[in-house]
Amino acid sequence: MQWYYKMRQDHGKCDWSWWKSENITKWADNYWRFKTDSAFESSIFNSEKDKPVTWFFKQKDRLSALHPDMSDTMINMIILRKCGRELEHAIKCISSEGFSTEDYIHAMEDIITRTRIGKTWTKIPRESKMVPKIFREDRRPEKPALKCHKCGIIENVQGTEEKEESDLDSAISEDTQVEDYPIENITAFFEVIEIHTHLPQYREDLHTLINIQDARMCKTKPARGKGYTAEASCITSILMNDIEAKVNFDTGSFCACVGKDYLQAILPGFSSASNNIYPLGILDTNLVFPHPTGSIRIKTEIVVLDHCKSQHIILGIDYLDIYGIDIDNHKDRYFTIGERKRQKVAFFNMPKQISVISSVKNTYKEESVSNQLVEAKIKPSLSPKMRHELIDVLYTYNNAFAADNEPLGAIKGHEVDITLNIARPYPPVLRKTAYPASPRAREALEKHIQELIQLCVLRKVGHNEEVEVRKPVIIAWHNDKSRMVGDFGALNTYTVADSYPIPRIQETLTQLSKAKYITSMDALKGFYQIFLTPKAKKLLRIITHCGIYEYLRMPFDIKNAPSHYQRMINTIFPTELSEGWLIIYIGDIIICSDSWSLNFEILVRVLHKAAEVNMKMSLKN
Repeated sequence: MQWYYKMRQDHGKCDWSWWKSENITKWADNYWRFKTDSAFESSIFNSEKDKPVTWFFKQKDRLSALHPDMSDTMINMIILRKCGRELEHAIKCISSEGFSTEDYIHAMEDIITRTRIGKTWTKIPRESKMVPKIFREDRRPEKPALKCHKCGIIENVQGTEEKEESDLDSAISEDTQVEDYPIENITAFFEVIEIHTHLPQYREDLHTLINIQDARMCKTKPARGKGYTAEASCITSILMNDIEAKVNFDTGSFCACVGKDYLQAILPGFSSASNNIYPLGILDTNLVFPHPTGSIRIKTEIVVLDHCKSQHIILGIDYLDIYGIDIDNHKDRYFTIGERKRQKVAFFNMPKQISVISSVKNTYKEESVSNQLVEAKIKPSLSPKMRHELIDVLYTYNNAFAADNEPLGAIKGHEVDITLNIARPYPPVLRKTAYPASPRAREALEKHIQELIQLCVLRKVGHNEEVEVRKPVIIAWHNDKSRMVGDFGALNTYTVADSYPIPRIQETLTQLSKAKYITSMDALKGFYQIFLTPKAKKLLRIITHCGIYEYLRMPFDIKNAPSHYQRMINTIFPTELSEGWLIIYIGDIIICSDSWSLNFEILVRVLHKAAEVNMKMSLKN
């Protein structure tokens, strides 16, 4: 008490926080700190035993005593980690910026009351009503007597009956003759023939084919028979158009295919196919698996592939299932042809109406350029030579145009930054809530957000990220078409202006009036091709009914977007713009000249530089 009276006399009336810090400084020691810290670390919230109010304030008092300078927000975040992952996640999902300790406690009580998060299910023991089974000796079934499966004699388990001649011996005997039955009455089979080489299909003197039979799909399975493959692979020899070839049984291939180079040795006719798997065509042929006692012929449709390095035909899982081809991976690898586990699979049908390929020259080039020129307008008065030169340069620099797999460019070295004329903390006008929207507007907004996420223009902000600035968005309608517009008015008010000059329309029209040849292109969504700095990303966050999202690329509605874009264009094309033959106004790129050679030269230079910086353009005008 003497210490208290002396401090009161020296310092007068002080608030409780000052007395608390003086008490800790005077009376606290290492043991007390260790004990308080251990108590906090060992205290885990249990919704069945602890009350949220008592437990939360007790943990807060402990942390405040250990760390007097720590803010309430940091203390609340640390205490939430002691509540368990499910309860912590649920509280953070419904919390917002500026939540106090009382708000967190109310949220915790509400979640515990309405849900079973943090609670355990108690299993009520029940009395067993199982009645023990009573077995009677007179009800036990009698075991049948052992019977030989060959001779049928009871108790003959030693196999003492006389052995008959095996099927293998009868197959290779001199008296064996193969009857030439009609194809439709014969079941597909493969006989076992063990000759000198052990691999009959790889002998130098190929056996004469006897009784070639058509394999039936999923109808039959031979009682016996093997066709040997190579040692450590599933490659065997066949006949195709009376020429010996190699086939690989590949269970990982979904269709049968063959390389163009390997097919040149056989040279059958093949037809064009769709471009879903980018083939050269379809080969409709029969494959014959030779065997001295009965060869098997199967009907196949094989996809011919370009740039395929395999030196054999790949028979995919489709025909392995259809014809029941089984591969045995024992020491002596072999395969059988017949029914496989009684699984009936529909036949693999390719389109019947297939146009014949007359020539393959420049096929990919013509298709690629034609796809790019779908929305382009080329003047019919151009000579064939000019048109050919234009197609060549478009094909050479096709990476400068947008494609399905890369619809947006990613321009390098021109990240956009935003500078504000105010300091943190930011005013409430920069932290708005989402605007109310009709069901139609919400549906359109969700569609726009998903499209921008797929284009890597937006990303969802996590629930544990701090959001200092957020702006709402609206949906603008024009001719039944919607457009998402961000309300960046407050942000633009506090943004430092960038007064970079933009070309005048009158000067542009004056240059165009003297041109004889004009080439017009459009930088596809040019603003979305420019990245943002990490600082600018945090300032360009929008709030919707779906959550908070962050722009990864420059949006159209911010204050200095046209100035940033024009500066970037002048940096990429300085020489072309100074010569006066190139006009770029925001997203429109126009090449104007008085001769075709000059127009073509500038076009090549523009496409070359656009491809270097990864700018994507569109030929639509």
